[in-house]
Amino acid sequence: DGTVIENMTRFDPERYAPEALRIATALGLDRFFAAHPQGLSGRVRSGETGDMPASVVDRIALVRGLVNTPRVILFDESNQSLDRDADVALLRYLESQRDKAAIVLITQRPSYAAIADRRFKLLDGHLVEERRSAAPRDGRADDAGMAG
Repeated sequence: DGTVIENMTRFDPERYAPEALRIATALGLDRFFAAHPQGLSGRVRSGETGDMPASVVDRIALVRGLVNTPRVILFDESNQSLDRDADVALLRYLESQRDKAAIVLITQRPSYAAIADRRFKLLDGHLVEERRSAAPRDGRADDAGMAG
């Protein structure tokens, strides 16, 4: 429980507010909270979305996980409940972090797999590296499986 800004800053706004707001803007949260009656002072409660869409609550959690500039980012289908705009924003953010952190993604989306330097599949209980195709990275989210 706590306010949006407290949650995004790991309950340490003095230390993390500037970075949290930068990441929140990159993920499109600034537009939502500019129009929200309580702004960043709105309450976030464990297990509830209240008057915030689930996609917004999930992005708050993403900001909280990224705000301390991790050297390793591990995402296991972390974009699954994001709407299309948030999904594209997260993909762009992750691309911008490729030189700053090791990023391990578990994904079924080709757009996310495309940002990987190396890709692996689990086949018969063994991790097998895939060969890279020459397909360009364009930063667009996949149309398949996306809510429109």
